[in-house]
Amino acid sequence: MSNLHHPSNRLCYTVIGHAMTVLFIGLIAGIFLIFSLLDAVTLWPLPAWEVRIPGSTRGWQAAHVGGILNGVMIAVGALLMTKLQL
Repeated sequence: MSNLHHPSNRLCYTVIGHAMTVLFIGLIAGIFLIFSLLDAVTLWPLPAWEVRIPGSTRGWQAAHVGGILNGVMIAVGALLMTKLQL
């Protein structure tokens, strides 16, 4: 069983926590991507709100995909960091 309080393990878990934060922000950007594509904030069963979402659809798509991919890449890097003893 590994020592959870070892500095390298603690660093790994900190990096994974930050990676999950980046991934969560990417998921939130996906919600705004949907609103940007619809040109309205639509949450069933509430009526649609005609709101102008700032930014372009391409920008929201880049924020969504980039956030998710970067979050996963950082988490995998943190896991490899412990396996390779870096």
